[in-house]
Amino acid sequence: MKGAFVLRAYGYVRISRDEDGKRESIGTQKKLVCDYAVEQDIDILKVFEDNNISGYSFEREGLAELKKLIEVKKVDILIAKDLSRIGRHNAKTLLFLDYLDDHGVRLVLLNDNYDSKVDDDTTIGIKTWYNEMYLKDLSRKIKANIRQKQKEGLVIVPHYGYMKDPCNPKKIVIDHDVADTIRLIFQLYISGLGCNKISHYLNDNQIETPSIHKMKKFGFGWKPDWTQKELWYASSIKRILTNDAYIGTLRCGITKLSRMKGKKVNVPEEEHFVFEEYFPTIIDKKDYELVQRIMKSRVNNNVRAKNQKIHRYAGILKCGECGKGFVSRISTLKNGTKRIAYVCATFHRYRSEHCTSHRIFEEEIDNIVVMELNRLLLESKGRLTNLDNNVHERINQRKDFDKSLQNVRLEIEKKKIEIKNYSRQLAKGMITDDIFEEMVSEANQDLIKMEGYQKELQSQKESSENEKEYLVDSIKIIEDVLNDNKLTNADIVSLIDKISVYDTDEIGLYGKNKVRIEIEWRL
Repeated sequence: MKGAFVLRAYGYVRISRDEDGKRESIGTQKKLVCDYAVEQDIDILKVFEDNNISGYSFEREGLAELKKLIEVKKVDILIAKDLSRIGRHNAKTLLFLDYLDDHGVRLVLLNDNYDSKVDDDTTIGIKTWYNEMYLKDLSRKIKANIRQKQKEGLVIVPHYGYMKDPCNPKKIVIDHDVADTIRLIFQLYISGLGCNKISHYLNDNQIETPSIHKMKKFGFGWKPDWTQKELWYASSIKRILTNDAYIGTLRCGITKLSRMKGKKVNVPEEEHFVFEEYFPTIIDKKDYELVQRIMKSRVNNNVRAKNQKIHRYAGILKCGECGKGFVSRISTLKNGTKRIAYVCATFHRYRSEHCTSHRIFEEEIDNIVVMELNRLLLESKGRLTNLDNNVHERINQRKDFDKSLQNVRLEIEKKKIEIKNYSRQLAKGMITDDIFEEMVSEANQDLIKMEGYQKELQSQKESSENEKEYLVDSIKIIEDVLNDNKLTNADIVSLIDKISVYDTDEIGLYGKNKVRIEIEWRL
């Protein structure tokens, strides 16, 4: 009939795999909405949908399109399967219902037998609360399930460099297509390159990023809106360098959600689930530990490589006067020879107002380090010879330790029996509570002293037994370094904890440097 009012009706459907699994599809909800519309002789103009979107969030594409029409007064009635399709966040869902009411939109919820035009709203608050509780309970169950898998060491998504065995999905194997790239990253860092420089090297050599590799090989690798996924960044290099998966360690439970659908937060390291020797190793453990020491040294000493190679004493040198680190500079002699010089960072920034330069050349430090290594080598060999010449003395020493330990252990057992006897005497009424507490307190103090002495004896015994092994290892390390005839970044970080530089009246090797150095060895 001419001039008749045409009801502007729309439908809304939503599904989340997390909360609904495969029990219900978008198509099923659409059919339910459309069948109702036909029964009521209503023409549905469009059904808005959000596929695999949680009802806890109201940032949804389909819902946003619907709201644009609502804002311009083009929606009279909205039809949905039930209230949970609108949302599962109690407060936000109630606010959205108020929003519909404010804009004159009639809401029909089929499975809830609700029509805002005729029904009372008193039960709606209960339904929104129940829907949120359902989702939170489901979220807890999912988290608990993942947590249990983490405890059991089950890998959900393998790290870059690993893949699931095509013949056995429960087994993780090395992805040999990229294992060499990971090894290259570690070696470049050890050689003195920073994370930024390494990322440029990989980009210049057109080496595929983890995201591109995963997409090409496995069909996934990045979020749809992730730009510049084909480029390496310093942050991705750092993640690889600090990932102990490459030495075979499975580490689970590293992050968790601060709240449902909230941001991820880091979990304290002591709460991680750690499984060592879980994966086949890509990186040698010594190289991995060396990289961690280098990285820690660079961070602690604020070493910035930018796009240059990091010189081997950067982060190692400390000013003996002001305590700051040193910066490296390329110095050119009159004959055109370029040499690496180090100066105090305080002097470099403020000049002589706060400190002196303590300038020293890299080859000077090399010469002193080599000289000190030769001294340590002779000293270590001398100590090893003395140990070998005193075999009988060490055997007798071990016997003395064993005898002392045996006596202490016997005394500890006697003291424990003594404490138990006090409990029996108390139970039989032979002593009062006050006397019992006093005697047990004294006995426990004696027990603590005995156990402390036992630990001390055990420590002394192990120290004595390990001395020869330690000397042999130290000698081998020093000889390997000296035989190479060239100090490397890895050598310096492995051998030296810190080098302190002081002003002195002594003339340096080149006549101008008046500094002396003190080396704190890791050996």
